[in-house]
Amino acid sequence: MGVGCMTIRMAQTIVAHLAIVLFFLGCQPTETSTSGAADDEQDDMVVTQPDGGSDGRMVTPVDCRSAGFVLESNTIALTCETADIRFAPSVNIDSVWVEADACERTDDIIVCNLADAGTIQYTLGARTVSSTYTANRPQSFGGVRLNGSATMTDAKAWLSNGYQSWSQSGVIQIPISVSDIELKSALRARSDAEVIRLGTANSWWHTFVKADTSLVVGTTTARLFKTWITVSGQSPDLSVMVTSGGIDETIAMGAEETVVNETVFVALDSDVNNALESYGAALPHRATSLAKPEAGWNSWYELWDTVDEEAIRANAILAGDYLRTVLPAHEEAFRIVIDDGWQKAWGDWTANEKFPSGLEQLATDLKADGFETGIWLAPLLVHEDVPLTTEKPDWFIADTTYTHLTQGPMKILDVTHPDAAAHLTQVIESVVSKGFDLLKIDFLFAGTYEAPRHENRSAIESYNMALQIIRQAAGPNTILLSVGSPPIAGFEYIDAWRVGPDVAVGAFDASWFFVPNVGRTIAARWPYCLTLLCDGDPPILRTLSQTEVVTGSWAAAFSGGALFLSDDLRNLDPTRLPWLKPEVIETALAGVPARPDPMPEMIPDSLVSALSDQLSSRSRHAVPTRWTLPNDRQIWINWTDESAAFGSVEIDARSAVMIDDTQ
Repeated sequence: MGVGCMTIRMAQTIVAHLAIVLFFLGCQPTETSTSGAADDEQDDMVVTQPDGGSDGRMVTPVDCRSAGFVLESNTIALTCETADIRFAPSVNIDSVWVEADACERTDDIIVCNLADAGTIQYTLGARTVSSTYTANRPQSFGGVRLNGSATMTDAKAWLSNGYQSWSQSGVIQIPISVSDIELKSALRARSDAEVIRLGTANSWWHTFVKADTSLVVGTTTARLFKTWITVSGQSPDLSVMVTSGGIDETIAMGAEETVVNETVFVALDSDVNNALESYGAALPHRATSLAKPEAGWNSWYELWDTVDEEAIRANAILAGDYLRTVLPAHEEAFRIVIDDGWQKAWGDWTANEKFPSGLEQLATDLKADGFETGIWLAPLLVHEDVPLTTEKPDWFIADTTYTHLTQGPMKILDVTHPDAAAHLTQVIESVVSKGFDLLKIDFLFAGTYEAPRHENRSAIESYNMALQIIRQAAGPNTILLSVGSPPIAGFEYIDAWRVGPDVAVGAFDASWFFVPNVGRTIAARWPYCLTLLCDGDPPILRTLSQTEVVTGSWAAAFSGGALFLSDDLRNLDPTRLPWLKPEVIETALAGVPARPDPMPEMIPDSLVSALSDQLSSRSRHAVPTRWTLPNDRQIWINWTDESAAFGSVEIDARSAVMIDDTQ
């Protein structure tokens, strides 16, 4: 690709992103103070204190961990001395939510009737509620819901989790109410519109409510439908609704047919991180995975899609020399990952003219030099210009397109069609046969779009099918890293998951304003990193100031799942390499995540985007300050643009300190 073409594509990216940001500009959240105190523009911010309630009160812990579920007047209740929540079950039948009645409990089983439509059976665990629904007559089944009312003192903040890897996530204020229009818009948002979500309407997959006694609730499975949660009200009285399904799709059921619903985790705990640990431990994982945290180099974050064979070979040598110096005892071979730009087209997964030796020879040579190899692809997407889309139109989800901001429109494989499934198998087998035993499979969220498919399967069922096909084709020993993908769904088939957004985009190159977004997202999602390896994206060493590089490297390391360089090392000033501290390297390869104090210094009313910060040249992300590393040391980070005091600790702008160093 020529320089002029790259310039045009970058300009297109900026224009597209500007359009999205400007669309939401009137709804951006109140900005975070850079001094640790509210300013004149922050009247609706909530200031938090680390050692007590959000008003600074000291809170006496109350042990609610032993509280069990009870049946109270057709509600499933969880109560303890300082908090309670009661869920009324309902089922979406023929596009109408029908409330359960006549519930009866026997031991740990609750059975509820739904008029003449069917029965729902709940099985109660220590902190989980699982269910099955059996139809009494033919009907369309659209999901299940637990409609909860909670009593929680000093509840002023909740976690709004985004749908997929790149989606904005973080702690915000609890809305007093959420309109039907706002909720429907949030649930139906796709692609980039969902990524830069404000977060006020719903949380995907899991959430917590921080209070004197906190609530953690979330799904531990994603077999049939997407799970989403709403929280609203004014403390102590809150509404908490947990829904699996209810988003523009149904499944046809016959009489006496039974479906297995998602399992919901519910916990009340004075220590929210303790409950989040339990939630993470309950999530699915690939039982036979042998993946360990790896170090290496990935081509994406400076070369972008201009990458060529020469760049791969040169950077492999430089990366190997550096990594062998800082990790002399590292047992695993360092890995070189070829990212987007090697292929002829999205959907034509053969090497282009920039790789004259071919993939197989390149992989062979890299392995001869002592490296492991990995490669990127978006296996569910095929560009509309690729002949396959017109030759085999029934292989794709009908009337459904994903439009990439720079690459253009893509069709999405319908893996419920046997021939499309066979094609996906062939693609994966072909790439693996070239000598690559790590596949970075990207843009997977497109496979979860609600739309009619060849078989009567939900979007999540189809997505799980796709990952199962990819795993079978790749073989048991190939590492699968899923990116741009939802959590939980398909965790049984993958080894690693991208936990957050891109740390840089080609339109702006390396920029500080994307770093806090990485930190905020990992703070929201670290429980997922207890069940599989999480990829927090690489540290960026070029262009940024030394304090920004150090802070950014900590943000990437907090996920504990990998350490990959991604600058073009041919052009990197070698004096910057020591900015990647030994403590950061240790944390990045720990295999478990760092734990944040869940509350940022100030609680915004909604989520601000990295793009908005970039355009305004202001850091307004509300990110937790205090992080506990796997070795129990603490890192405190000032994510703002001005120096600030955190308790007795003064921290420079955009800087991180090891708390031991301040004592």
